[in-house]
Amino acid sequence: MKKRTGAIVLELIVGLPVLIIALLAIVELGLLSSNQAMVHAASRAAADAAVSVGCDMPTDGEVPSEILDAVEKVLEARGMTASCVRVEHTNGPDPPYLLTNGDEASPPAAEPLGDNYVCVSVCVENTELAPNLLEAFCVDLDDTFSQQTVCRCLPPCPEETAMFDLLVEAESDEANPTVGGPYDEGWIVWSNGEICFNATLPADGTYTFSSRLWASQGGPDLANAAFIVDGVQVADFDIVETSHATAGVYSFDVVLPAGDHEFCVAFTNDFFMPPIDRNLFVDWMSISGPN
Repeated sequence: MKKRTGAIVLELIVGLPVLIIALLAIVELGLLSSNQAMVHAASRAAADAAVSVGCDMPTDGEVPSEILDAVEKVLEARGMTASCVRVEHTNGPDPPYLLTNGDEASPPAAEPLGDNYVCVSVCVENTELAPNLLEAFCVDLDDTFSQQTVCRCLPPCPEETAMFDLLVEAESDEANPTVGGPYDEGWIVWSNGEICFNATLPADGTYTFSSRLWASQGGPDLANAAFIVDGVQVADFDIVETSHATAGVYSFDVVLPAGDHEFCVAFTNDFFMPPIDRNLFVDWMSISGPN
């Protein structure tokens, strides 16, 4: 009986540490696995937030606050905080771009989705995911991290079109009149005719055609000026101003495709009965846009 009791004690001494280690390992690994799922959920939420940031995503510096807030909202449910958040994205002229908050994270573990993507990596210290129960048995969680990465397709940002703005002085070589001559820092159109200029527009869009005009009045009607684009009249105006100092700026918006176009200001109702002489005066013409 004494021999049997001694054997049981010996077995207990040998087996108990193994049982304890196994129990601690089950608890630690279970908590790690469960909380790693929360880290993955945080990275998913962050990736969705990154898509919503879209074209406002910076190309350097820190991770946008919308993404950090999405990570924090998920992790705080388990009392955890991210040690690092890493964003890799392609919205810009020379991708990919890398944004990092906190400790340096390793490259994304997930494969990017095509050419336009955003990948968000969330990194949490393992000691926040589970207690360091096996430290005494040389399985130490200190200075180790769990990282989860989620990628999303990211629609490319539209290219910004530079504003086109061309102003042509009526008396300059860029203007092409059919009648008239230079007068008082402008051009006098002394009979029915046109003064035109050419422009190459960079993109499709709505452009503003403008001209600074005045007139010498005569006869029963006000002087009339028409705007003509590529041979088609798009607008006309009665000109009430009567001097260069008081000249008015007349404008009209027109939808045009990219490419070469001709813009003209036409005098349409000449009147001459000496000493009465109705004339149109053009200071400058311009085209700007797209609006």
